[in-house]
Amino acid sequence: MRIAAVLLPYVLLVEVGSVHAQPCWSAGPVAALSDQPEKAMALIREALDHGLDEPTALGIEQDSDLKSLRGDSRFAVLSAYARQRAATAAKAK
Repeated sequence: MRIAAVLLPYVLLVEVGSVHAQPCWSAGPVAALSDQPEKAMALIREALDHGLDEPTALGIEQDSDLKSLRGDSRFAVLSAYARQRAATAAKAK
């Protein structure tokens, strides 16, 4: 199965404004594994912005499916953003 076919439903959800954390999160690693770092990071950012759960947000740096992104400075920024979002969510509890 082509990777574009796997990503399409998630990308369409984002484009029509029906954004939820889990579909974006699910598509992010697929994009990363498909050598689409920009798309992967955009989807992960969307997931974080739409309430990705704290344990998942805190685990993005260790997620083996995101290994290809680790050398990218933008991923370091995204990881810091994930930690900040998780800390904010923890304080709100």
